[in-house]
Amino acid sequence: MRADRRQLARYLVIVSVFSNLPSGIGVILPPFRQLAHDLQSGPIEIINATSIHITEFFYDGQGPDAYFWVGRGLPSEDGTRIPDEYGSVAPLSMYEGKNITLHLPSNLTTFDVDYLAVWCVKYKHNFGHVFMNERYIKRNDSALFLPLNLKPFNGPCVKSDSVVIEIIKDEVEVTISNIRYNQSGDNVHFRLGSGDPSANREIILLESGQNLPNYTGETISLVLPRNANLSRIDYLAVWDGDQNKSLGVVYFEKTAIEEQSIDIRGVQLDKFRNDSYKLHSGPVILINDRTFYLSNFHHHYEHTEFRVSFKNSTTIQVPDETGVYTALKSYDGESFYVTLPNNIVVTQIDKFGIWHPSKGFLSYIVLNSTINIPKYRPHPDVTDDGKRIIRVQKCCPLNQIVSETGCQNAEVNFNVEMKIHIANDTHLNDDPMIRQRIVFAPYINNINCPKYHLRPDMDNYSLLTTGKLLYISAKEQVSLDKYCMDTVLADPKIGKYLNTALVCAEGESGPQPMHIVFAICAILSAVSLFLVTGIYFLIRKEDDKRGFSIAGYAASMGTAFTCLAITQLAGLEKVCSVLGGIFHFFIVMSFIWFVVIAFEAFYHVKYFEDHNLLPGFLKRRNIYIGLSCAIPILFVALAYLLDLPAGLLNMHLDEICLFKKQKWMLYVPIIICIALAVGLASYSAYQLRINRSIPKSDDRRYFIWRQINRDIQGRVRFSLFLVALTTVCWLSEIITFSLRFPIFVLDVIHALQGVMVLTTVVSTGGVFKKIMKSLNGSETPTSNGINGRNEVEMKRLNSDTN
Repeated sequence: MRADRRQLARYLVIVSVFSNLPSGIGVILPPFRQLAHDLQSGPIEIINATSIHITEFFYDGQGPDAYFWVGRGLPSEDGTRIPDEYGSVAPLSMYEGKNITLHLPSNLTTFDVDYLAVWCVKYKHNFGHVFMNERYIKRNDSALFLPLNLKPFNGPCVKSDSVVIEIIKDEVEVTISNIRYNQSGDNVHFRLGSGDPSANREIILLESGQNLPNYTGETISLVLPRNANLSRIDYLAVWDGDQNKSLGVVYFEKTAIEEQSIDIRGVQLDKFRNDSYKLHSGPVILINDRTFYLSNFHHHYEHTEFRVSFKNSTTIQVPDETGVYTALKSYDGESFYVTLPNNIVVTQIDKFGIWHPSKGFLSYIVLNSTINIPKYRPHPDVTDDGKRIIRVQKCCPLNQIVSETGCQNAEVNFNVEMKIHIANDTHLNDDPMIRQRIVFAPYINNINCPKYHLRPDMDNYSLLTTGKLLYISAKEQVSLDKYCMDTVLADPKIGKYLNTALVCAEGESGPQPMHIVFAICAILSAVSLFLVTGIYFLIRKEDDKRGFSIAGYAASMGTAFTCLAITQLAGLEKVCSVLGGIFHFFIVMSFIWFVVIAFEAFYHVKYFEDHNLLPGFLKRRNIYIGLSCAIPILFVALAYLLDLPAGLLNMHLDEICLFKKQKWMLYVPIIICIALAVGLASYSAYQLRINRSIPKSDDRRYFIWRQINRDIQGRVRFSLFLVALTTVCWLSEIITFSLRFPIFVLDVIHALQGVMVLTTVVSTGGVFKKIMKSLNGSETPTSNGINGRNEVEMKRLNSDTN
């Protein structure tokens, strides 16, 4: 009777837990851990004490005698068969993403079993399972596996035995057992946060931030606030607010991969390679004394098989990854496990390879007696505590990172900081795997190609369990031949590290077709702009105010486009920051002259009757030269002081030259200059309309305007064309960059800007006629269009005015 009461009380607690969950929070299990037959699912929800809901359930139906199965301990034949969603106990058929609800028999509850599995009775084989205590909190898009066992406090000021985060009824609690703390302080408290405690990011105070009392071995529970986003929390600390330091800290799942045992990583062996038979692979990993992991396996030769050679030179066939004794199929970069048959162990053999009946071993791995063999586990991709092992390809050896000069030693932990999706050749589970149920096991294989690293803030990418990288930003799946993962020294000045994927640039080496096209366009623009500069030196007159400002604009813009062409045709990583600085300086300088062109057009149309235009321009010219040098120097210096070296255009130059994509220090002066130029050009067009309506009764102004209106109209027309062209080109560049959606056609049009400027210059203001007259040695009229007898009339009008 007492046992029955305990069971009843337990059942009531279960009902209470599930019925009192707050809105937006569900107690669910992670997806099935796939072991065989494409078994997959989405999250699994415990509806109540006897019902389990499985979302997006996939199973190929090929198991001969498979059933839903529950039991105690690890999945085994001692479990209990449970009906399917229809109440049938027949063998399971195929499922393709179906949502189903299972009901336990009347004598069982979810607290009476430790696992839910798909079990093959005939072969006593587990196709996949999930443990029933694998709770996690789900709120909006964040998730954290619970219960979570952290390492104990072990600092000089704070010590404890265990630290556990778990669900207690409808609350998330942190339970700290046997905590010892005996320090004086008026502002000491528990707190959660992200990153390192000293970074002071996303701080959550526990116990309402009250001062911490002394503890002498008590067990305490801390209730987390409902708004705590646990997926962003990295640590629990005892924090001294007065001294602004941590007295003790424990981290959430921060065990370094370098500290993993050999039983998880395995032992890395050689690669398979035989170019004559189009056979190659990544490193072969010895997982235990019976199992090999073949990474990135490529093979297309017929009538071959896996085979091992014994020390007495006899050989025996090894089944393929599906356990079938058959000729090998074609492989295109798959990674999989191969298990030795008949209880054969590695110590009995000396070779493992690909064998052909008439040619013998096409390629093989030599196994020597000095190999440190990991312990045997029945499931090579699952740890003893049920976590899925994801094997990842690391660029540099353990305890090394990727820098600009290659691999270098660093005391930085390598981890994989991206979403992981269960996938096979035909299916992809949209829901990412739960990070707390994954262990990453790296093997070393630095891909030999020019690489650029992906940025989490700019690129959208995920890792698939097939080993491929789902690079959503580039709309492709990247094979293991074209990427590896590692820690990158993203910013040497502040010691900023980034765990990410490094992807091969398109092709093995050299510039790519789109870069070549862009470079050719940039070269054409640079040549065109330098021609514009040469034209105005050719037809230059002392009072050629328009020509001087256009020459300054074209020369500086041409230099910037030269930098573009250089960086497109060569990697030049070592001088990229220098080229970026040169580009930044001259592009800002060109926009200063761009404003000068618009201002001079405005000034001449506004004050066309001023006979002191030339002396006034000579004074302004010195100001222009000073501003065109001082402002770019100021912005470039500020960019480097803030550690924001300017990148170039959209054309993936940031990837080639490793320039940063924080371009606001480049775009701010450009946007300001465009706004000023648009305002000046608009007012010039407005003033031009007013000047055209000057009455004949105003003798002096009418006569002056009639003499110089062609020159001023050409000046204003050129200013309008240049402002429109430059505004469209650069605003499109800024918008596409802001939207992170570079468009190749727009980039090419942008790169041809110099050609369009040359066309505009030659076709406005009578420049072409001036060029021909200058080449023929004829007199070139002054820029204000007044010569000969008109100058006499001008002097008379000016004297009358005075």
